Amino acid sequence: MIKITYYEEVIDNWGRTESSSNPDSIAAVLRNDSEWSDDMHFEDANGRVYFIDDLIGQTVLLSNGQTISINE
Repeated sequence: MIKITYYEEVIDNWGRTESSSNPDSIAAVLRNDSEWSDDMHFEDANGRVYFIDDLIGQTVLLSNGQTISINE
């Protein structure tokens, strides 16, 4: 199981980003598969970076104890 603590996504052509360490915000992103893109990445507590393709088929643990199975 991967413990995700941070999310970031490049949201425009100028490099502006959206990010959050709030577990509810991260859960909303992970549950909305129609919005997934290669411009988003997630980090675990050790700073390891995961892209959405790395998480598909995995179960993710958030800092509030919530678990999410990542499936397309």
